[in-house]
Amino acid sequence: MKTSRWWMWGGCWLGLVGSCQSPKQVDTAGFQPNDPALLQRSVKKLTDVIVYDIFSPPVASRIYAYTSLAAYEAIRFDQPRQYASVTARLNGFDSVPQPQKGKPYSFPLAGLKAFMTVAQKITFSVDTLKTFEKGWLEKYAAVLDQDTYDRSVAFGEAVGKTVLARAARDNYKQTRGFARYSTVPEEGKWQPTQPDYADAIEPYWHAIQPLAMDSARQCEAPLPIAFSLKKSSPYYQELTRVYEIGKNMTDEQKEIARFWDDNAFVSHHTGHATFATKKMTPGGHWMAIATLAARQTKADLPKTAQTYALTAAALFDGFISCWEEK
Repeated sequence: MKTSRWWMWGGCWLGLVGSCQSPKQVDTAGFQPNDPALLQRSVKKLTDVIVYDIFSPPVASRIYAYTSLAAYEAIRFDQPRQYASVTARLNGFDSVPQPQKGKPYSFPLAGLKAFMTVAQKITFSVDTLKTFEKGWLEKYAAVLDQDTYDRSVAFGEAVGKTVLARAARDNYKQTRGFARYSTVPEEGKWQPTQPDYADAIEPYWHAIQPLAMDSARQCEAPLPIAFSLKKSSPYYQELTRVYEIGKNMTDEQKEIARFWDDNAFVSHHTGHATFATKKMTPGGHWMAIATLAARQTKADLPKTAQTYALTAAALFDGFISCWEEK
């Protein structure tokens, strides 16, 4: 009986000590709530996840578009007279929620929350994103009063959900169930190549609903040169020219080629061993260029968010148009 009492009193004492401990201290030294680097790092973390999850270039463009548009639509309220809604001028979006008049918000926090709300629904490595998000959420919580913090997070989530509603209607899910692409046994038609003989990448991407274009065929390109292996044909001459350049590349040409080599997943075969190299997609490359441009021009957070949103929207429609031509 005495032993039981000792355990009981000991448990109460530990509980009392635990309740008296000070809350976790968050290091906010140097933290600036309006710092554009917060969004830049979020885009970089998203790129890391896209590479790790091995999303194809078309799918990656979709991820960048919806996350970047969500971030911008919340952040723009920091300077609403200068930055108008982008989604209001695009296809298929519902009206974005509006902040409550007269209530204080941290729109940078709302924008980052909108970004992550979307990102965590359309990628696989959700835990990685949540861990990253937790770091800056704690910093905002440490510098904002509770009501402003909660209101800003809720607003960001609401904006993110509005963007996700459009994503749910863009025909992406439907294309997951389309019939497997069958090759056409004709000269000049696409065929899988060695060593992997991989399937065609997103053969139905032209069926995705564009953001700004009225259809996948709006920017239709002229017909390509007719396929022909006759040595006198324009096709054969251009083919030969590329082949000869490839055999005699200068160091500068090799460097340029490596810089623009954005093949997201490349398999390597050595004897019986096979391994793969992962790289960022073409879309990720252009988002990185957008980051560089924002840094070099010292763009503030709303301008940086706008840069990402417009770049990503152009990439999204660009892939749809390109795949329509394919």
